[in-house]
Amino acid sequence: MPDTSAIATVILNWNGRDTTLTCVQTLLDCGQSAASVIVVDNGSTDDSVAALRARFPSLTVLAAGENLGFARGNNLGVRHALSTLAPELIFLLNNDALINTDTLPRLHAALALDAQAGAAVPKIYFGDGRRLWYAGGHMDWGIGTGVHQHKGASDHGQADTAGVVDFAPGCALLLRREVIEPAGVFDERYFFMGEDVDLSLRLTRAGRPLRYVPGATVVHQVGASSSRQGQPFIWYHMTRNRLLTVSKHATPGQKLRFFSYWPLLWAFKAGQFALAGNPAIAQAIGRGVRDFQRGTFGRG
Repeated sequence: MPDTSAIATVILNWNGRDTTLTCVQTLLDCGQSAASVIVVDNGSTDDSVAALRARFPSLTVLAAGENLGFARGNNLGVRHALSTLAPELIFLLNNDALINTDTLPRLHAALALDAQAGAAVPKIYFGDGRRLWYAGGHMDWGIGTGVHQHKGASDHGQADTAGVVDFAPGCALLLRREVIEPAGVFDERYFFMGEDVDLSLRLTRAGRPLRYVPGATVVHQVGASSSRQGQPFIWYHMTRNRLLTVSKHATPGQKLRFFSYWPLLWAFKAGQFALAGNPAIAQAIGRGVRDFQRGTFGRG
């Protein structure tokens, strides 16, 4: 297995003190140096910054002082890593994700074997460690986003073939320095949701494929942060950001497919929410469409 000392890890935290402490400890238990780990704190109010600094004195904790969102927060950490640590590779890791001892070496090995590859992504399980959350991914232009293959299925080896994928989530992603140096990792207009789809499409179309490495595994406590934001927040950003992705990347044929299907589907969903006594979600979907049309991005 290749040496992973040239990897800097970036973790984003928002009011997830205990979860992030566990995540960092797991990294260190796997041999990662605390000096190569950067935690970006998005304006937490749960004493996260003090707790992280007290437990891991060598850790870099960047206190943003506000909620920068997933895209901006990760970009802050990545730019700091590139300027201060000069790593060859950047590992993006959700604070609610736990890696195994051989996860990073296996991802690194996959990149070492494919000089053109821009990133490597592991097999990712739900928190129970049995059901698959991500085991390869592809774009579905009918809904304008990346789809997790085998999501929710028990792992019986059906997704154990390594290869190139169209979409890789930002939950646990190893990136080459040169593919993110020019403009940072994520388009900050997304704020939350869809930024990893955009990144996947940009890398793929630049001739830097995404390698799926099933031998590398991660367990993900899905939604530990996003669920605290509330459903209207999630549906607003989902709506607006899918429209942004389609406007940036879809071919005329893909746009035709999207706009022939998506508006009907989401109008139906908005109606369902309204009838079920959740008008705030229906209104959030409408605001997402409106703000995309107005060019209003960032935090909604």
